[in-house]
Amino acid sequence: MTAFDRRVLAVLAALAMAATIVALIGDRVGVRVVEVWPPADAEQVSTMVRPRVVFDQSMVPDARATDLPLALTPDAPGELIWSARAMTLRPSRPLQPGVTYTVQLEPGLSSSQNRRLLRPLSWRFTTAALAVVYLAPDGAGRDQLFSAGFEGSPRQLTEQPEGLWDYHVAADGSAIVYSAPRDQHGNDLFVVGRAGSGNRRLLDCGSDDCFGPRWSPAGGEVAFARRTLPGPPRLYLLDTRRGSVRPVLDDPSFVGFEARWAPDGDWLAWVAPL
Repeated sequence: MTAFDRRVLAVLAALAMAATIVALIGDRVGVRVVEVWPPADAEQVSTMVRPRVVFDQSMVPDARATDLPLALTPDAPGELIWSARAMTLRPSRPLQPGVTYTVQLEPGLSSSQNRRLLRPLSWRFTTAALAVVYLAPDGAGRDQLFSAGFEGSPRQLTEQPEGLWDYHVAADGSAIVYSAPRDQHGNDLFVVGRAGSGNRRLLDCGSDDCFGPRWSPAGGEVAFARRTLPGPPRLYLLDTRRGSVRPVLDDPSFVGFEARWAPDGDWLAWVAPL
């Protein structure tokens, strides 16, 4: 055996030892949780919430498990949805309003790298009380959004100088999209949180009329009608995360308004004027 051969064997042995050490350290570290939803100790959480855990690596669902590794207390039956590094609990019915829930994640889950979740995890959140959202005139006689619970006084959510045209509450109750007129011509789209926070413009429509917004069931898109006077309205989709807008149908001869989503979000219906 030459000196070169001995050096090659020494390098290979060192690499094998390093791989063994990395594997042993990885077994001790295990899988890490990098994000939970809702955040720990969050309040005013929608009763339609879906608790979620995000890991630092892809996980392997255990099809043999009879008990859900992610559960709520008080008990809320549901099903688990896996998506690469994320695990989401979808309750079979809305949670109770005004209740503090504890989310518990059991250890033992395996990742695609053969690592395990070594320690249990738990956090709490509190759901919001039920409320009704409606339009009513403010002190100047302009229609604004209000919210009223079963106790206490109504809360004004918007202060648009020209009032509101129409609105729609997201499926999870966390936000409200609405259209409001400009002082001259046109309607813009806005969004506001259920408690009146985060009021901002979603889409600047210029001199066009944007109206009839409808959240998609998943909440990532808004279908709305847009009309450039004196023409008829056409339907568009607004991606609320990217801010991009595209027509529902590329053919400009297809016109419509009053969009409605199917519960699964795969279909869209609307009124088509002749």
